[in-house]
Amino acid sequence: MTETESLNSYDEVPYPSFPYSQSHPDHLATIAKLLGLNPPMRPYRVLELGCAAGGNLVPMAIDQPGCVFVGVDYSSKQIEGGLKVVEELRIDNLQLRTASILDIDESFGSFDYVLCHGVYSWVPPQVQEKILQICATQLTPTGIAYISYNTHPGWRQRGAVRDMMRYHVSRHRHETPKDRILRARELLDFLVQATRTSDCAYSRMLYEQQDLLRRHSDSYIFHEHLEQHNEPLWFLDFCGRLDEHGLRYLGDSDFGSMVASMSFTPEVQEMLESIAPNLLEKEQYMDFVRNRAFRQTLICHASAKPDYDVDGKRLNGLYAASPTIARPATGEGVENGQLEFAIPDGPSITTPSKTTQDTLMKLVQAWPARIRVSQLIADSNLETRQNANQEDIEELKRNLQASLLTAFATSSGKLLELSIAPFESHEQNALDTFPCVNRYVRRSAKLAQAIVNRRHEIVDVAPVDRHILPLLDGSRTPAAILQKLVEFQQARELHISDEQDNPIDDSERVRTILEEIVSERLQYYVRNSL
Repeated sequence: MTETESLNSYDEVPYPSFPYSQSHPDHLATIAKLLGLNPPMRPYRVLELGCAAGGNLVPMAIDQPGCVFVGVDYSSKQIEGGLKVVEELRIDNLQLRTASILDIDESFGSFDYVLCHGVYSWVPPQVQEKILQICATQLTPTGIAYISYNTHPGWRQRGAVRDMMRYHVSRHRHETPKDRILRARELLDFLVQATRTSDCAYSRMLYEQQDLLRRHSDSYIFHEHLEQHNEPLWFLDFCGRLDEHGLRYLGDSDFGSMVASMSFTPEVQEMLESIAPNLLEKEQYMDFVRNRAFRQTLICHASAKPDYDVDGKRLNGLYAASPTIARPATGEGVENGQLEFAIPDGPSITTPSKTTQDTLMKLVQAWPARIRVSQLIADSNLETRQNANQEDIEELKRNLQASLLTAFATSSGKLLELSIAPFESHEQNALDTFPCVNRYVRRSAKLAQAIVNRRHEIVDVAPVDRHILPLLDGSRTPAAILQKLVEFQQARELHISDEQDNPIDDSERVRTILEEIVSERLQYYVRNSL
């Protein structure tokens, strides 16, 4: 298969075009700040290589009208779909272009951020080379690039499954992509069935891969397992390629994955220090231990001087937020009155420090807004605690900063979010006057597509939200929204039923139920940063 045929397979089987919060320039800048650099701030210019239909760039462009975004993809079908959205929503700071990565030159200009998600491992060597060349020549001096790719050793076993699938479907070259995908899934089912009585590493591996791929779409199967190109790399080999282009590894989009103390016991950490003489070696050995299969690497020019001795002081210029709920902590050794800050059905954190608890509580109460960390420190009133002298106060500040950094790193940002940019909350406006979500959210709700919030995340929505969200253009009060839902119900466009799923026709009861729904959903939209 030629390079053109390989790339045009995305016309045959388009890949879902989603936002990737870990690739957002604000997030990349935050990681760079923590590592001691001064990355570009808004307004910035962003280039995405392999942008599909613009699902990653469109919400960014709408949220940040002062920035410039350019997306390139070889699939004309996907670019055409993205351009329809750009035209319909009148997005004037986003360009989507059908082009080969090989055709990008100086006429595109320079960029503060270059994003390349799900491309590098899946293209031929000359395109991989061009991606790094673009980063070397068109990234501004303080710019950051983000490149994701498959890695060893984690991809070794997956690669075996891929090879078997490709062999199997190669015997049916003239079938449609849909038929080939079906055959690939059937082969894996057969292998699991055939080895089910064997309690060995191979049979367990096949079962794990079957379970993993059942949760993925057909397009994932097609492009991850049936395409001609899929080159997993050793991390150090990728770093060697960076070095050839005057680039260097900066860090990982998942900051916590860089911190050995967050994953390993003190004994393992000590062993890592003894066998890994530098940062890159340590990252490679951590991949060995974790059996890592995928990386999201941040890249900068080789002239940059990141400082990996990260301490809490670097949080002072950042903003913090916490989506957790606070509840009484339980368990052995927990002090009376101690709180636990938790994500429902997710991670949690406890601390005996009253200062840290108070600070986290401020963030919980302010969510979804972000508060500047320096302001949090100033508001903690450390001077009034325990009649501390100046030296004690500085120690308390360092401890608080370290606690916040730990909360961020241990949970990959789930318990505590850090960002270079503020996030204003519009809760009062949403609940009392004229609630409004952006035009991309309204369009996506109408078309039953993924809903992207202001934090560049996909938000789970209920069927009723497909009726409510399109109404939130800032022109209707909650009472007017309620009236529209009543009209939808009367027109049989919206179905209200009881706990036994029987339709409710009583108009007064319907109105009462819908009134509760409107209030609850508006609060849900606020909580989920819509």
